[in-house]
Amino acid sequence: MKKFSILLLAGILFFSAYALADRKRSISRNSLPAPAQQFLKKHFADVKTTFVQQEMEVGDTDYEVLLEDGTQIEFGRKGQIKKVENKAGIPVSVLPQRIASTIAERFHGQSVVQIDFDRRSIEVEMASGIEIEFDKQGRMVSFD
Repeated sequence: MKKFSILLLAGILFFSAYALADRKRSISRNSLPAPAQQFLKKHFADVKTTFVQQEMEVGDTDYEVLLEDGTQIEFGRKGQIKKVENKAGIPVSVLPQRIASTIAERFHGQSVVQIDFDRRSIEVEMASGIEIEFDKQGRMVSFD
């Protein structure tokens, strides 16, 4: 009987976690965390929002924003920027200053189509397909 109770409890916990594992729902732009709203106002003030989605996973929440110009932006739980992507190019203002300067000097005339902010690094993809990795201080670490 004790084994059955433990198995039943484990099953309930498993299915509860599974049910909560990946929930997505549409929300308004005003429902985003304040830092995310400020980022959008600063860098995309004149671009209309097409869709905003909150994605809840076990222990984490992300926000995905699609703008009318095709820009896709991902924010973390507290509104911190995680990713910006647009195949036509993203605004230079989105890039940290040191990274923007490096790209302007070494990759003159090329646009940035994606930037990913990870815990330890910042990865940039150029329109030419070149991928560049920077450390958190904006120093170029590698490219591919």
